[in-house]
Amino acid sequence: MNRRGTMHFAVGILIVTLLSAVAGAQPTPPASARTATLPPAIEAVHARWAAAVLASDTGAMGGMFTPDVEWRVAGSADVVGRGALLQWHADPARPRITAFTRRTQEFVPMGDYAYESGRTLMTRRVPSDTADRQITVRYTILWKRAPDGTWQIHRYLDNTAPMPPRPRSGTASLPRSHPQPG
Repeated sequence: MNRRGTMHFAVGILIVTLLSAVAGAQPTPPASARTATLPPAIEAVHARWAAAVLASDTGAMGGMFTPDVEWRVAGSADVVGRGALLQWHADPARPRITAFTRRTQEFVPMGDYAYESGRTLMTRRVPSDTADRQITVRYTILWKRAPDGTWQIHRYLDNTAPMPPRPRSGTASLPRSHPQPG
């Protein structure tokens, strides 16, 4: 086989290989459709957490957080430390969660830490309002294994604050702090 024939043969093999891979490949589901399975110990913390939240029982929440927990909710100041977080949850002016369904989409164990992310469909009631409001929350949790082997929430981030309305087509503008195109 001459040099040109060898090159055509190699390109043909490459094309067949790529087509075979594409034909057998399963499409990757979007992040919003994925579901991950949690270890039983972490799932148990989630179950205790759900019961405590729905009952507004801050006393039951204490052991679920590391002493230096950081709770970051969009639109609110960060809450740092277990005591401060329990006070934050007990604040009567905060919306009360009346129902929620959680779906973990990703879970990655990393030794004494674990990363979890997912979505929660949550029903909340603001004390000044009698109507319940449903929202979808995207969350991220960094879990930490305590010295006794139990898992605790070490960092929590979510985006419960409503997003600002999108500008209508053709009306977008940069904030004043950015140079405007000229």
